[in-house]
Amino acid sequence: MEIKIVFDKEAVNKNLHIGWGLSILIDKKILFDTGERGDWLIKNMKFMGINPDDIEVIVISHDHWDHTGGLEAILKAKKSKTPVYVCKDFSEELKEMIKIKGEFRVRLSSIMPDEFDYEILEFMKDGKLAPHLHISIQSGSDYIIKLMRRGYTSSSLIELAEKARKIRDDVGLTGDVIVGFPGETDEHFRQTLETVSKMGFFRLHVFPFSPRKGTPAATMPNQVTENVKKEREKILLDLTNKLSLEFKKKFLNKYLRFIPEETKEGKTFGYADNYLRIISNNPNLKHNQFELAKVIDLNPKDMTSVIAE
Repeated sequence: MEIKIVFDKEAVNKNLHIGWGLSILIDKKILFDTGERGDWLIKNMKFMGINPDDIEVIVISHDHWDHTGGLEAILKAKKSKTPVYVCKDFSEELKEMIKIKGEFRVRLSSIMPDEFDYEILEFMKDGKLAPHLHISIQSGSDYIIKLMRRGYTSSSLIELAEKARKIRDDVGLTGDVIVGFPGETDEHFRQTLETVSKMGFFRLHVFPFSPRKGTPAATMPNQVTENVKKEREKILLDLTNKLSLEFKKKFLNKYLRFIPEETKEGKTFGYADNYLRIISNNPNLKHNQFELAKVIDLNPKDMTSVIAE
């Protein structure tokens, strides 16, 4: 792995601008944060021989001015389209940045349902904000959610999914669920299955509960056996596979926009706006720019991907 410090509060070379914040280039293609000022970032890149168009992905760690200050400048400097991964809580400035003219997309990272600003969904309409939400629901049972000390309900989770689909019916939902939390009965697990089904996840990370020393859950009564956890994990993954297939059927013989990221063994791989993985039979697609691919196979053995021309 190659790491270059593009912007920081100190520099070994006096020709480099220094200031608040940080910007790091990883393996010549991943830009992590953008420092406090765009003009300084661009000048440092030029001095270091870094071509902005070689950057394939931009990651913003958190919404502070000294980490996002150069984002607008780097987006304007790039000729190619670039996905931007940001923290879940947008400032007004970042919301305005999404309105910048040009083709690019911003993808949200994992969101907490009780902290999510529904107004952000409006930015999905034109595709600048990718129609994809990764929602850490952890449970779909109100009883278990309360035991976990979380500030939402199963109905609010379903409402979030429904609101997202009203804005973009192609929105992809992925998420996280813990099975076998202390006190989870068969009925509570059934409620989680119902919530997951109504939300329509096409991809789910399922984690059997693992007690961590020093946490309240580690000493709670009614601990669930490992065999039951494994059984519930399988049931939930089987359900998600079915939901995934239903979701992917929407796109059969239709075109999905995606950004090719790599080509190997005669196939091109990348992610659609809604986070479906595209496996294209066309090895000649250019990387790091938007392409349209016609879905020709649902790839039912893999919940995360489809096959395209």
